[in-house]
Amino acid sequence: MTIRISTLRALLGAALVASVIGCGKHEYSGPVNAFRRYEIKNVHMQYEFLGNARGGEEMFIADYGRYEARYSKYELLGEQGIQPVGSAGITRLADVYNISLNERKVVHLKPPELDSLYHLSESEIPTPAQFLEKSMHNNLMRAVGTDTIAGVPATRWENRDGSGKFWIWRGILMKKITQTRDGMIGTQLVALDTAWAVDTTKFSLPKTGFQFIEQSEKK
Repeated sequence: MTIRISTLRALLGAALVASVIGCGKHEYSGPVNAFRRYEIKNVHMQYEFLGNARGGEEMFIADYGRYEARYSKYELLGEQGIQPVGSAGITRLADVYNISLNERKVVHLKPPELDSLYHLSESEIPTPAQFLEKSMHNNLMRAVGTDTIAGVPATRWENRDGSGKFWIWRGILMKKITQTRDGMIGTQLVALDTAWAVDTTKFSLPKTGFQFIEQSEKK
């Protein structure tokens, strides 16, 4: 079986999940609330790929997840040989941008579920731990134990058949493994800087040479 690049992005991206607490049918307006996706305010992570992929990934989080950026560059080892992949993902509040460096495309979407979280009343805002737990459950993941990863106790989340595993510490992805028919693919943390001085250029979009595509909510 050949793994599609779009599937790999879903499997290997540093962002934990796609579904989140809340629901919404439209874009919200007005000032945003104090919702936090992560427990740590600003952080820079570096990962290495495992299994049938070779390369690295960096992730930057600012202001408890209001801004997030992921940059991946790796080679996929599969039935069709070695496939180079370069991608990025940038989130600015509820605006999500998936960037293919190979295809020179930027796909923009604004998930109403995420948008709604930034417009809940103060009494309804979930904590980062509640947000993570609900997101994992929505993706059919369950907490099954705790392992020490990079010197910290990380909660291990697995899907029902054990083919997908995430290790999370304080909302931060420490390690991820996915079993496919082509073998194991994953990422593992190699450096963590919780004192990162925010560099806003990490959350900038390409200015020239890219096709921008608006993706509407699926009905």
